[in-house]
Amino acid sequence: MNSMRQLRLLPAVLALSLLIGCGDKQPPATTSPGGGLDSGGITPITPVEPPSSDPSDFNPPGDDFEPPLEEPGEEPLEEPLEEPGEEPSEEPSEEPEPEPTPEPEPVIAAPTAVVSSSIGLTGFTLGWTGPDNAIAYQIYLNNELKLSNVNGKTMALTGLEQGTEYSVEITALTEAGEESARSTALTVTTRLIAMPADLAESELDHDSVKLSWTAAEGASTYNLYLNGSKTQEGLTGTSYTLTGLTPETSYTVELSAVTSEGESAKTEALSLSTPKAPDPFGNERIGFLDMSALESGDGLDVKNGHAFVGHFVAGGIFSTHKRYVRDMNMSNGSTNNIEISTQGTTKVIGVATNAAVIWAGIDQFDKDGWNLYKFNISGQRLLRYKIGEDGTILSDIAVDSATGLVYAASRTHKRVVKFNEVTSDAIYDFSGLTNIDPLGLAVDSAGNVYTYDGISKKLIKFAGSDGSRLLEFGPTGLNNTGEIFTAVKDVAVDPRNGDIYITGNASNGARISRFNKDGNFLRSFKDGDLSDPLKLTVDADGKIYVLDASKKGVLVFTPGITP
Repeated sequence: MNSMRQLRLLPAVLALSLLIGCGDKQPPATTSPGGGLDSGGITPITPVEPPSSDPSDFNPPGDDFEPPLEEPGEEPLEEPLEEPGEEPSEEPSEEPEPEPTPEPEPVIAAPTAVVSSSIGLTGFTLGWTGPDNAIAYQIYLNNELKLSNVNGKTMALTGLEQGTEYSVEITALTEAGEESARSTALTVTTRLIAMPADLAESELDHDSVKLSWTAAEGASTYNLYLNGSKTQEGLTGTSYTLTGLTPETSYTVELSAVTSEGESAKTEALSLSTPKAPDPFGNERIGFLDMSALESGDGLDVKNGHAFVGHFVAGGIFSTHKRYVRDMNMSNGSTNNIEISTQGTTKVIGVATNAAVIWAGIDQFDKDGWNLYKFNISGQRLLRYKIGEDGTILSDIAVDSATGLVYAASRTHKRVVKFNEVTSDAIYDFSGLTNIDPLGLAVDSAGNVYTYDGISKKLIKFAGSDGSRLLEFGPTGLNNTGEIFTAVKDVAVDPRNGDIYITGNASNGARISRFNKDGNFLRSFKDGDLSDPLKLTVDADGKIYVLDASKKGVLVFTPGITP
C-alpha cells in the first residue's frame, strides 16, 4: 500500500520542485507569426499561479510530509486478506521415479519349440530346440525335476500314470553349470484304457458275494483285486461270484480291464462287509409278527402265508368277554378277527388249520356246552362240537391235514383225545390208559401225534392209527446231550424232515430245543425277545414260529439245517 501512495504523490512533488526552481520569474511572452501549430509557431505556456508566500502552506517532503487527500468516493485499493486459519496451499513435491535396473542378459537362452510325440498309456517322447552353447538339459514334470543332465534334444518319459495330465518344462545347462530359464510349459495327457464301470455287489453272504459291472470298451478279460491284491485274472463276462470270504470281515474290491494294449487302471474300490456266519444248525431269527393288540393270546398255526392266533378280550361293565382267532396276512400285515364266542370267561387254547378250514378250541365249555369250533377261511362259523364231559378242560388242539382228524389234549382226562367230525365220535383213550399230562400237540405229515408229558417229563410220539407209542425221550434226548427244562409249553414237528422242537423254560431261560426224528438232541437256541413262549409251530418251509406272551407277538426263525 505504501508504494501505491508514493506513486500517487510523485507528480505533486515534481510540480513543487519546478515551482521552487523558477521562483517569481516568468518566461518571456513569445508570439508565433503563424498564430498556431499549423503555422509552425509555439503555443505560449499558460502562466502558473505563484505559490503562496506563507511558509505554512508548503510542506516539503520529509519526515512530516503528509500526502494530499484522495478524491472523495474513491476507495483505497487493499490487498485481499487471507482467511484466518488457512495455510497457504503447497503442491507436494513428487520424487522422481528411480530408473529401472536393466535385466542382465541371460547367460544361456531357454529351450524353445518343445513338442510331444508317441503319447502312450504310461509315457510320451519330448523334442525341443536348444541354444548353441547348451551342453545338457533339465526336464521338469509338474514343476518337479524329473530328469537331469539330458544329452541331446529328444527324450522318452516312461513310468507315468494312465490318463493323467502333465506339465513339461525344459531348461538348458552351460558348461559352467549355469541353468537357463524354463521353456514355455507344454501340457501332455497320457492315454487311458477304458475301465469297467458300475462295479456293484449283490447276494452278499457270510463267505461269498456276487459282483457285477458294465463292460469296458475293447476289454478282452478283467482282473479282480481284493484288498489291493490281485485275486482273480482272466475273468470274462460282466459278473463273477467271489467265494472263500471270512464271516464278519470288511473287504475292498477293485476291477481292471485287460486289452491288447495292456491293463486299465482299477475301478474305484467297492467296500463290503460279510455278515455273521449262520449257525450250522440254522434257526436264525428272521422276523417278528407284532400282535400288540392281543390282550391274552394263545393258540398258533401257520398255513399258506397266514398266521392264525387265538386271543381273549375281557369285557367291561357294559360289554361281554370275547374270543377271537386273528388271521394275519404275513405278506402285508393286514388282519381279520374271527369271533368265536362271547359267552363266559373261557379262553382260546389252540388253533389248527386244515386246507380251507380253521379249528379253534377253548379251555372250558361255553354256556351252550361247546368247546370246539369250525370256521371256513373267510371266518364264517360252520359247526360247533363238544369234546368230553362237564368239567373237561382242554389245553391244545391239532389237526391231521391228510385225514381231517382233530386231536385235543385234556389235562383233566389226562389223555389225548381223537375226534372224528364225520362220525362225531371221540376216542378218549387214544393215548392209552396210562395217565399223562399232555402239554402241547403236533401232528406230522405221516399222521403221527406228539405231546410232552408233564408227568414222565418225556416227549411221546404216538402212531396216528392206533395210539401206540413209537418214541419217548426226555429234554436231553436219547443221546443225553441236551438241556433240562423246568417247564415245557409246546411241541412242533418239521414237515420236511421230521425234526422235533420243544419250547419252554430251562435253567438258563426261555429256549427252543431241537431233536432229530430219532430223538437225538441236536441243539438248543434262544433269542433276546424270547421270554415267555406259549405256542410253537413249523410251516411247510421249515420256518419256526413262537408265540411269546410277554412280547405279544410271534418270533420267526429260519429253517433248521442238518450239519
